[in-house]
Amino acid sequence: MNKKAASPNFDFEQQQLMLFPETEETTLNKLSKLEERWKDRESTILDPNNKKDKELMDTLRIMKGMQSGEFFAQFEKLITFLTEQYLKDRKEWILTYSGGKDSSLVAILVFKMLQRLPKDKRAKKVHILSANTKVETRKMTMYLKKNLEYIKKFEEDLNLKVHLVEPDIKRSFFWNVIGRGTNAPTPKSPYQWCTGKMKIDPMNKKMNEILSDIPLDLSDVFVGTGSSKDEEIDNPYDVMMLVGSRLAESTKRANSIKKYSDENEDLFGYNPDYNNVKMCYPIKYIETEDLWNYVMSEIKLPWGLPTSELLEMYSDGSGECPMTKDELLKANGCGSSNSRNGCWVCLYAGRSDKMLETLISSGETEVRYLADFKAYLYDVTNDVRYREPLKRKEIIQNKKRILEKDDIEDNLFSLDPESEREHKFYKFERVDKTDYVPGGFTIELRIKLYQKLLYAEKMIGYPLIDEEEREAILRNWEEEGYIVTEKDLVPINHQYDGQVVLKKDGTLNTKETKNKQPVFLVKKEIALESSKLITFLKERQIKTNKSYFCFFNYNDLTDIKIAYNYLTFVVCDEGVNTEAEAYKAISKWLYFEDNNSLTAESAQILNKSLILKDLVNAKVAIDGIKETIKTDSFTSLGNARYVGNLDDSTAILKDIYRPKKLHSVNIENYSDTEIEEDENFYIIEAQGEVHLVKDEWGEPSSVSRM
Repeated sequence: MNKKAASPNFDFEQQQLMLFPETEETTLNKLSKLEERWKDRESTILDPNNKKDKELMDTLRIMKGMQSGEFFAQFEKLITFLTEQYLKDRKEWILTYSGGKDSSLVAILVFKMLQRLPKDKRAKKVHILSANTKVETRKMTMYLKKNLEYIKKFEEDLNLKVHLVEPDIKRSFFWNVIGRGTNAPTPKSPYQWCTGKMKIDPMNKKMNEILSDIPLDLSDVFVGTGSSKDEEIDNPYDVMMLVGSRLAESTKRANSIKKYSDENEDLFGYNPDYNNVKMCYPIKYIETEDLWNYVMSEIKLPWGLPTSELLEMYSDGSGECPMTKDELLKANGCGSSNSRNGCWVCLYAGRSDKMLETLISSGETEVRYLADFKAYLYDVTNDVRYREPLKRKEIIQNKKRILEKDDIEDNLFSLDPESEREHKFYKFERVDKTDYVPGGFTIELRIKLYQKLLYAEKMIGYPLIDEEEREAILRNWEEEGYIVTEKDLVPINHQYDGQVVLKKDGTLNTKETKNKQPVFLVKKEIALESSKLITFLKERQIKTNKSYFCFFNYNDLTDIKIAYNYLTFVVCDEGVNTEAEAYKAISKWLYFEDNNSLTAESAQILNKSLILKDLVNAKVAIDGIKETIKTDSFTSLGNARYVGNLDDSTAILKDIYRPKKLHSVNIENYSDTEIEEDENFYIIEAQGEVHLVKDEWGEPSSVSRM
């Protein structure tokens, strides 16, 4: 372990620091605390790998640097560097400003540079580009807007232009999550759509506007990530973008800076999206402790806001949110556990949020309703009960298939010639999705989230979503076909009953599942091809404002040339405690209306599905007969086919099959067979004769408990 010896004769009282009068008291208080820590030490050896020792070493280094003048000299060099770059040409600058410590330091240096220049030298436009995601905490939003209002006062004098961008409706958080059902990103999510949609895209749109105002040929501006680094560095630039990224911020952010850096120009880099935008990282090598000591060395920021307000924004962490695409992809910023994360709905920080907890503990107790909404959203995100069985793109692709497919009614049970039946068997649309790859949020959850958001809004006392976005959410539900009444749009403080989580292979994740209700799998054979089956499920969702997650699969009965699809539903409902109750719940959801009646369409699908189920069960019986029955009449059952059974479906089945040699079956003729009242028998036609066969193989179970 690398250790550094410190002088045991270090005298705090004799240190004469280069202090500004307004910060002397604060600095002396800090020195007093450090002196106490120094006296409490058992050794004069400091360990740089120890957090407290590292803090003490940094403080001692900064104190000595202030004594010698080297501390402020490093920032003066940066101001000189910026001055040289500013006067080098007339190409405009874009400074990305989030209100955080890093972007604030860059803004401070640029302000000081401009204020020191004669007014006639301030010929270059500097754009201050900021983003409001609309889901930042009220405190963060007000702080950012307050800073921008202060900066705007210097627009004319310093040749600045302030831009505050916001996401449009289709890029806003609540429209995507509640309106559209897009699941909110979590640390396990494959991609983080929210930062791109809500911050990067609006900023890039403003970038395009700024670039379009430059009287140059911009036909080849957008090059995308496929362009080579050498090509982009060699291209001339039209705008320089100043970003507050530092190597000391995090390992990932350091890697991001290095990846997009120009090896020939240490503080410069290239933009992965625009080949005529040159990146500049002026504070690339500034340490975090140096940053804070420099910023806090003055009582006010150059544009007039007290520095204490910036420090207060970091009482919950020291991270920085990404402002550019490369930072988003590589940096450990947005939503990380130490982030100055302004988005109160962000799930990347976990279920609990240090930022929100700090606000609550500091006296803003109403923020607990935001924390409660976020915790609810975090809990339900991976709950199988609230996830669609298909992704949105799969639904869209299915609609296209229906439009392209010839409108031919396939009846699996008609008396078609054998060749045509075989043709239909191979043509049948099979569906196969047995892995757990869920779609977005169900309409049931989206309504609950809307209601809980209204409740949080009511309790907190100020709007959390603007009216335009509310209307867009309801309009999107209507376009999807859902009917939402006024009684659905009321504040409700929904409580969570515990999640039901599946593994990727579709089995129950017992470690993460916290719901106390039993979880059942219900298998349903449905006599529809894949495209019509998917459409039927969507219609049931719209009709009931509810959805059950299900797996899709098919089965081929090759010997009789019948193929069918079946669904396996996941059921975990309040009051459903038995397999029979689970089966009934799915049957009702699939086919019945609220008054327990059947529509003509549902009745037709139900009848076909019941016949299909009987056929499948009979196939099991026939296969069992082939293995066990050895009589004169059943010497060969290769051509045996199912006719019917002695239950309520017999008449339907007889009518459909209409066999040419269907003999009248009299149970009494089978005197050697004992028939109990609850026993089931199958009518089997084989070799031109009809036989009554006892079912000894049982019906395959349609329900199981996970």
